[in-house]
Amino acid sequence: MEASPRRRRKLAVVAVVSFIYQSIEVCIAQGSFSVDGSASSLAGAWSSSSGSEVGFVPVTTVAEELAQEWFTENFWDNVTQLAVGVDSNLKNLSSSDVICNGMPSLQRRSDETLPNFGCPGIFTAIDASCTCLASGYNNTDTWEFRVAQRSVDSKYPAKLTSADVLHVDGIRTMLVPPTLKTLRIIGHGSSPQDIQFAPEDRRIPGSVLPVAISPNDSISVSSVEIINVNMFSITLSASSFLPPTTTNLTLRNCNLFGFGFHFFDGVTGLKYFCSNKFCKVETLNLTNNSLTAFPTVVFNTDSLQELYIAQNDITDFNISNSTFNAIQNLAAFKSDQPDPAATCPCGTWQRAHNSLFCVANSTIVTPGTSTTAHADELYHQN
Repeated sequence: MEASPRRRRKLAVVAVVSFIYQSIEVCIAQGSFSVDGSASSLAGAWSSSSGSEVGFVPVTTVAEELAQEWFTENFWDNVTQLAVGVDSNLKNLSSSDVICNGMPSLQRRSDETLPNFGCPGIFTAIDASCTCLASGYNNTDTWEFRVAQRSVDSKYPAKLTSADVLHVDGIRTMLVPPTLKTLRIIGHGSSPQDIQFAPEDRRIPGSVLPVAISPNDSISVSSVEIINVNMFSITLSASSFLPPTTTNLTLRNCNLFGFGFHFFDGVTGLKYFCSNKFCKVETLNLTNNSLTAFPTVVFNTDSLQELYIAQNDITDFNISNSTFNAIQNLAAFKSDQPDPAATCPCGTWQRAHNSLFCVANSTIVTPGTSTTAHADELYHQN
């Protein structure tokens, strides 16, 4: 297919830049060109294994061709993703073709602007830009990312660190090392950041969308914390989102409205919940979201010990007897209180962890409870 005039102009600029750098490198090698500190740093950046040798790198293997095809199909124009390396299903790529040597990075593709030459050459050749996260992710069992929704003014240098705010459109399923224990994603700013989650390959149909995976199913992540990121659609539509080893989950200030059954991998349809991948969760923090009803699906796990759902929009405190018993059995629980004027016409008021509930079909009535009493009459009763 013939390139557009705009792309031809951009490729011409890349060719000129390539020629200049190649000429400089030849002169340096021959000792006929003296460089100052800035030129030396440019030459060093140019030869970095995490970057690209500018120019049109010919695709020489089927693996490289498939990698280019995968990248093109998974990036809309001007979309930036936080990701790790390349698709784990891409095999036989040389180590020099793995983006940022397999460490976390920002990846994008644009037909409008020049690449930043931070990618391996096979990706630079298809207008890709890569920003390697140069420090904060080696030899540690905790990965923390501070993210913000990308704006038109966002910049993409060849390198950033874990201390920088990462301006992105989406977060692609992360290929994490087997030694990682904690994955923490924090939205920058005062309101939940509108950042999407994306699978490794969006061409594969289905709703399975894990936030992280490890090679050979060797994942060890036990704590997942997502704070101040808009999770409204993900919790309703995604399945198998959490690593199977998750024991502590925090989704705070994430604009949660509810959970689809498959977010927890279909736990409500299982006879024995611990045959499900999410059976090990012990602590669940859903504080400061938009839940309007109790997330009863989470009570299907025998391992849950702590549940925090305060600062939500729950107005209906009518629950079943089995849900109330599950709340009673928790080691720690915190929620808002029902409106003082609320009544309980179809059950009895019951108290657990200093919170009141209208329990339907209850067979245990504590002194002072009533089907007609207002909630404010019971707030201070023991």
